Amino acid sequence: MADVRIPLLKSLLFIVFVGCSSDNCESFGEYSIGDKYAVVLNDNGKRELLYCTSSTCCFVGVKVGPEILDKCYYNRDQIIAVQVTENNTAYWIIDKKKEPFQYDQNLKGELDSLTHGPFLKVELHEALESFNIKLSEMRKLDFK
Repeated sequence: MADVRIPLLKSLLFIVFVGCSSDNCESFGEYSIGDKYAVVLNDNGKRELLYCTSSTCCFVGVKVGPEILDKCYYNRDQIIAVQVTENNTAYWIIDKKKEPFQYDQNLKGELDSLTHGPFLKVELHEALESFNIKLSEMRKLDFK
C-alpha cells in the first residue's frame, strides 16, 4: 500500500506546484500588464487594477484607479482604466514610467500621485493630448 501512496503524493505535489507557478496566474483571473501592475479578480468576482507587491502572481497589492475595472488600455508607459456605470463612463490615466520608490506606508500615496482622473468621456480627449497618449497604439483588455 505504501508503494502506491508515494507516486500518488508526488503526482499531487506536481499538480499543486504547476498550478501555483507564476506562469499560471491567468488561470486565477490575473492579467499582468507590466511594471508590477495587474488586473485581478477580487473576492466579489469583479476586476480591479493592482500594483503588485507579491513576488509571484498578484496575491498582494495596492489598488489603483477605479473601484471596478470594466476595460483597460495599456502600453509600456501608461494605463487607461475604464469604469462603466449606469450614468456614465469614467477614465483614469496611470503613469507607469515612474516607479514608486516607497514600499512602506506611503506606497498608496505615491501611486495616487501617478494616477490622474477620473475623467469623463468629454474630458478624456484633452487628457490624452496633455499626456501625449495615442489610444490607437495601446493594447486593450475588455471584460464586459
